[in-house]
Amino acid sequence: MSTYNLNRHLEETGMRIGFQVVEVLLDIGSGVIKPQRDTNEQQLALSNPIILTTILKQLPAKRSPPLQNCRLVSHFWNDMVLSLPNTKFALKLDPSKKLNPDHDPVPFFDMCSTLDPRLAKRINATCHSYPELPVIHSFAAKFPHVCDKFSGKIQILDISIDYERCLDSIYRALKNSCPNLKQLRITCRTEIDVSLAPVVAGNPILCVPLELKSVLEVFSVSSMKVDIPPLSRLIQLVINASPNLREVTLPLGFYPDLGNSKCLDSLAISLDDARSDDLTRAIQRNSELSRMLGQVGEQLVALTFGYDVEDAKRNMSCDFEELKRTGFQLGERFPKLRNFRNDIIDVFEPNDLIQNLEGMPALKSLEIGKLLKMSTCLDKFLAGICKSRKIFASVTNLRVKELIIPRVLNEMKTAFPNVERLHVDILWAEVFSAMKWGMGTVLQGCSDWGALKHLNLAVPTYPAGNEDFIGELASGGELYKRLKTLEIRSHKRHNMTEEFTEEEMATFETVLIALDELEDVKISNFSFAEECDQRIVAFLVSKHISLFKFRIGV
Repeated sequence: MSTYNLNRHLEETGMRIGFQVVEVLLDIGSGVIKPQRDTNEQQLALSNPIILTTILKQLPAKRSPPLQNCRLVSHFWNDMVLSLPNTKFALKLDPSKKLNPDHDPVPFFDMCSTLDPRLAKRINATCHSYPELPVIHSFAAKFPHVCDKFSGKIQILDISIDYERCLDSIYRALKNSCPNLKQLRITCRTEIDVSLAPVVAGNPILCVPLELKSVLEVFSVSSMKVDIPPLSRLIQLVINASPNLREVTLPLGFYPDLGNSKCLDSLAISLDDARSDDLTRAIQRNSELSRMLGQVGEQLVALTFGYDVEDAKRNMSCDFEELKRTGFQLGERFPKLRNFRNDIIDVFEPNDLIQNLEGMPALKSLEIGKLLKMSTCLDKFLAGICKSRKIFASVTNLRVKELIIPRVLNEMKTAFPNVERLHVDILWAEVFSAMKWGMGTVLQGCSDWGALKHLNLAVPTYPAGNEDFIGELASGGELYKRLKTLEIRSHKRHNMTEEFTEEEMATFETVLIALDELEDVKISNFSFAEECDQRIVAFLVSKHISLFKFRIGV
């Protein structure tokens, strides 16, 4: 039998017994081990890589067995799984809150001596359990040991700490280890009490340069606090040792020297978890931000001021006076910048920011939002763009967050004539009770955007009844003729309980026929009455309209 035919035979055999294997995997995952039949057919199938790859490809994601369970099937599968590229397998160093960290159930250092080095390619290390001192000491012993033991294998470090004293352990691990590190992420989650772990007198910390990290390309830091001097020093040491960094994320308020970062093309200033008083302090140091941006502005392709966690800023609460506009200066020219995201236009002078946009001739994607949800600065900024009569023809992807004044949308089409993807968020508009508006207003406002192909709309809530909901959806009839995709979602879930009248059903049928011209339609976070759902499905089937194209009510 030829190799090709043998592989085909094995693949067919594997698919026939593959589901038996999956059942075993699921039993393993649930803690119930069932004996397998020791047949030549199974042995032949499990010794060929086609079986595992075929199972993972064919089964839906929710049913496919976890890779850690696949490792338990056989030595061959274990070796194959550990050889897969870009898996999220990670060695976790996480003192359990339920266990005394001084008495590990499996002796840690013995485990390291027998661990397959391939499992150390990615390490997730945390130090935020109680009691504080034993956990800090455990982290100080284990983390540097692992980094030294698997120094040449480690490619990704993801570290989350609560205590400033842990920064010393991170520094010691990086100083002489991990030469092949490609990604480094450090998260400082909570406020720091240095008295928990005093530094030993005469012990130098964070002062000697790190060994060269020539392959480190991604460096990300997140912090709730602005004033953590050891963290600032560690950030600078990592940057100094990593000449080939391409992507850097820093908390607002940390402004290292990027003068030697000649390969850097993506810079993000993160506001996740930041407190209002720290933000105020960081914003007042705008000259340092301008200095840092001036060092890399000519080479940046992506620049972000925003939140990694979409809803992080929803917890922000402070007086308007706490964040007075201070006139952040981005710099005059960003000739290569293609992606610009700014979620804090509250602290930029509108005219200066418009001039900044003019200095971005290659800009393709623009995302703008505000820090304070009650502010109208975003609407004023967009109105200023329209009034200036500036045209940003290079922008094809535009996202506007928490817009309040709907008429601005219709005016913006002149300033952004080539936008193909438009994402509009109006999640907080309900706080302005006199300005309530919904998806119908937006759909009408976008009808004259000639280049628009993809629309994503988030509204505060849907209309209360079927008639209003269908009527607003029908108002986008002209727009649907040009769109390829449409996604609408509501901040609040709404359950329709009324059945369709004949007139409402007839109107909705017209809407469905119009939407059938699109490639994908998703209207989420609401539900029709069950009888309405049945009538909709029956209509789609009768008109031979694909049920998979419409995701309505999910």
